[in-house]
Amino acid sequence: ARFNFYYLRRGVNVPNRLEPNTVKRDTLVGFAAVDAPFPMVTYQENKLMRAELAVRANNFADGLRELNEYRDWLGRGGYINSVTFARSPKRYAAYAEADFLSGGMENADGSLTKEEALLREILEERYVTFYCQTVAWNDERRTRQEKFGVKLTPNIGNQLPWRFIYAQNELNGNALAPRPDPGVFQVIPIYGR
Repeated sequence: ARFNFYYLRRGVNVPNRLEPNTVKRDTLVGFAAVDAPFPMVTYQENKLMRAELAVRANNFADGLRELNEYRDWLGRGGYINSVTFARSPKRYAAYAEADFLSGGMENADGSLTKEEALLREILEERYVTFYCQTVAWNDERRTRQEKFGVKLTPNIGNQLPWRFIYAQNELNGNALAPRPDPGVFQVIPIYGR
């Protein structure tokens, strides 16, 4: 359901090409439709933040409960429009603790503790949920160097950006703009790396 919300299986402009779902509101309401609402403060962000914080505070049970409550909400439609949701398969079954233990479906190789495996699943869920939003990129940068963070491979080059590009008119017209332009690959101090 979420895939169909984000993407069109057959391209509108180029046949058989995966394209953003820009279908307008009166039919399927794609995420990228010109008249689609853009999420700002959401249930999904708050729920997944609570799940992550619980696990980071060494409370596996609460983290799992928060994630399962979120998955239950997704299974009832969540943030996906009702037409797309009704036409799409849904797989949002609740997780059990055993799924995160060594050999479980979320820790098949046993390389993580159950807490780390749950945290990795929560971070992956956050990335997929906040796809096309700055929150996903902020999460990726924040957890990039953790062993259970979302791991992305650059399409070009060998590093991922840490910053947005400073526009030249911003550099020219804003006395508070950084000098020299730090570029997109300079680490932001808040990440401390």
